[in-house]
Amino acid sequence: MSSPKLYVVRLSDKFRKIYRKSLHLEQDMLEIKEIDKSYDEYIKPSLLYFTTESHDIAKPLKVRRVIPKGQYIMGILGGEIGRGKPYAGLVLEDYRYISKEFEFKLYGTKANLRVPKDWLRNFSVDVYQLVYVGMINPFRLRKLLPILLSARGAESLRNFLRQTLEVNLKELSADDVEKINTLITELQQPDSLETLKNDTYYVVYRRSRVFSATVLRPESQTVLYEDVAAIECSSEDQAYYYAAVLNYLAYKVVMAENRSFAHHQYARPALAIVIAGLSWKDVDSSIKTQVIRISKQLSQKVPNMEFSDQNVALKYMVNYDEFKKLVEILDDTVEKERLEQALSLVSEKKIT
Repeated sequence: MSSPKLYVVRLSDKFRKIYRKSLHLEQDMLEIKEIDKSYDEYIKPSLLYFTTESHDIAKPLKVRRVIPKGQYIMGILGGEIGRGKPYAGLVLEDYRYISKEFEFKLYGTKANLRVPKDWLRNFSVDVYQLVYVGMINPFRLRKLLPILLSARGAESLRNFLRQTLEVNLKELSADDVEKINTLITELQQPDSLETLKNDTYYVVYRRSRVFSATVLRPESQTVLYEDVAAIECSSEDQAYYYAAVLNYLAYKVVMAENRSFAHHQYARPALAIVIAGLSWKDVDSSIKTQVIRISKQLSQKVPNMEFSDQNVALKYMVNYDEFKKLVEILDDTVEKERLEQALSLVSEKKIT
């Protein structure tokens, strides 16, 4: 029996330009277009991903583990712009230990707060290093964000901030008091924190849409933000190799005019490496050596700058001869059919 045909239903060009929620269905409001792909072809990449566990992806990659996403933390930078009044964030703009006191300034506030250092131990509160999605660019982690969290969970952190607010109340403006009180209400964090292993090499990448990647070697208590995924590698060279391959695959999607990134990536990019035939064990050692060398060079050369989006960031990489060489090497290494299958896992063809 032949596979059923697939169609997409969408607003017609006419109504796409004037659409508003008050519109009622009209005869020429929708258009139906056949997708030039069988059902089996369309569903295969997603079926492969959702039937594959992250530990099963780690095996062919020859890595220690794949982390599909980080931890849910709310109140990092004090709420999203345009969604109510801004409030204080858990990220610290400044902090220091002075004798028996801990002094710190919450994001978005004006005054420094001081508490006895013992309170940190009493509430299991400490300064962690956050891998935040907005700080990840191709081959560059702009910086880690120092963030105040509790190893005993959200309620312990709230109690710490309530007590901190009480003893600093006379020194704070009404605006700062309101912002910190709102943070106490809004903040969320896991009951227990999972930190990355110190002195271990990771590839960290954006887990939504454009999966730009870079190498990280944590040196202190480091946590992943929810919108960040990671590959825990067995060596430094392996991390630089996989960072290069992920950026290459993301670049191939960006440069394909007929493709758009999947909204949620999770471990898809890691599995895409396997599908493309670019796993550590599948690539000749001489190719890996070249890729690793270029990846390390780019990690030193690319600027610590903010891009309007990651499509722009990846297109910016062609300013470097090393990146153009990297693309050339991997284009010559990967089989075109396998590359197409890999890209189909992390992106979909646009329907025109």
